[in-house]
Amino acid sequence: MGLPIHKTTRSPVPVSATAPQIFPNTSVRRWISIDYRDEGSGRRDKPHGAHGIEVRWAVFDRPPADIGELVKSAFDTKAPLTLEFKEHERGKRVYMCGRWEIQRKGEKGPWGILRKP
Repeated sequence: MGLPIHKTTRSPVPVSATAPQIFPNTSVRRWISIDYRDEGSGRRDKPHGAHGIEVRWAVFDRPPADIGELVKSAFDTKAPLTLEFKEHERGKRVYMCGRWEIQRKGEKGPWGILRKP
């Protein structure tokens, strides 16, 4: 009949080898709006197979020595991701980095560059 035979199992989705680039926007007081895109991509989108982005962040007086010091975390599937801060945190430095997450197994890609807005 010429009908295609469909597979009965799902194809594995590889973990992204690239890290996300994050672009924080601090134009609104006590809010940081984060746009992101795939490393090396000119468009604002996720790599193939990525479900969303995990962003780790923390408020420090000095740059953190390791990504493990970033104790707060947020997950987003569609840009922009918005972080809201308390009044006493206003004017302090926020350090952040992100990585892609694959939907099916929760596998994660490499961490991006540690940034401060």
